[in-house]
Amino acid sequence: MSTMFIRKPGTYKCKKCFVPLGGEFIRLGYCETCIADEFTRLKKRIIRSALIGACLTAFLIAAYHYMQMNYFRSEMRGYEGDIFIPVFQGFLALNANSFNRIMNCSILMKVWIVVFCFSLPFSSFVKIEYKTYRHKAEQELYQVGTYVGNMSASSNHQRMDDAGLFIVSLLVSAVSGPFFLIYRLYKMVQIGRYIKR
Repeated sequence: MSTMFIRKPGTYKCKKCFVPLGGEFIRLGYCETCIADEFTRLKKRIIRSALIGACLTAFLIAAYHYMQMNYFRSEMRGYEGDIFIPVFQGFLALNANSFNRIMNCSILMKVWIVVFCFSLPFSSFVKIEYKTYRHKAEQELYQVGTYVGNMSASSNHQRMDDAGLFIVSLLVSAVSGPFFLIYRLYKMVQIGRYIKR
């Protein structure tokens, strides 16, 4: 059996103050000193995120009903057949097909949109990294100081890779809300059981 995933004793540390953990604190992820503060912080964050999520969901449902009740089909030249929705001092114009897709999406899709909207405030930035020596190699090429070194360094595609990873990180972060909602509720229950003992 491979031991590559087994960590040595003393390598588990508190996520807040980084002191070594032992016993049941390894599973909790926090030391005895920090665990109460973490429970309070988690509880406040969950309540705040839930309130923001409820407001976003209420706004989405209200906007959906408002669009359903107030839309009209345009007869203006150049906009024939488009859907106009009164918004503040103007109108929001939508293609008729797009409007029909929004209004007539399946119940499953509507539930998914509401859940996604509610869990959006629970999202956290997910940083995606991979091991590379390109940054170090690029710095060394610039330090060479020659024209060839500078040309070689500037032709490196690492910046494009970094930009791509950042965009992917943003997309993953945007849809991470449901995961972090479940994870934070689980951690709060887990830590709460320890505190109540």
